[in-house]
Amino acid sequence: LFKERLETGGQGQDGQFSYYASAWRTDQDGYRAQSKTNSTGFSGKLRYSIDDRSDITTVVSFDRSIQQSPGPLTAAEFAQDPRQANPIFLSNRVQSTVEEFRLGVIYRREDLLGQDELVATGYYIPRHLGPFQQIRVRVPQDFTNRGGNIQYLNKSPLGGYGNRITVGADVQNTPITTGIFNSITG
Repeated sequence: LFKERLETGGQGQDGQFSYYASAWRTDQDGYRAQSKTNSTGFSGKLRYSIDDRSDITTVVSFDRSIQQSPGPLTAAEFAQDPRQANPIFLSNRVQSTVEEFRLGVIYRREDLLGQDELVATGYYIPRHLGPFQQIRVRVPQDFTNRGGNIQYLNKSPLGGYGNRITVGADVQNTPITTGIFNSITG
């Protein structure tokens, strides 16, 4: 197992903005042949205070993961060597790849009408799976998750009693594209 990680963060002198960023890599051999994994990525966050009651935050990240598959073994193959890979999975280099990018923006405002808060969020998350490489078959998939939400929270007393009213709306759209390709017919 090999891991490395780099992180940094800070705040501007006036306290109006702050940031955080990290990058990482992990490599693992696995117990069996044809079972290595590799994961790399980064993430970052930037927050800017517009004034003493509102701020905007941007979040961005990316992950890429590759995982080999050793496949199943028969009882005889397992008795011979439990660490071996299925010969067909090994010769076809069966593996999967996942890549995901995330971008989000969050706007927050306090005390619009008293003891209340407004939060609006938007996000865009494309994700690519593949090609998931099987025995002479590749199965790539693409997802694009995008959307946003808005939420209003009011904590003002009502009739002399404590109160908490939340109103909001969410919108999301996630189209998926899938392809299946084999080495014989295309």
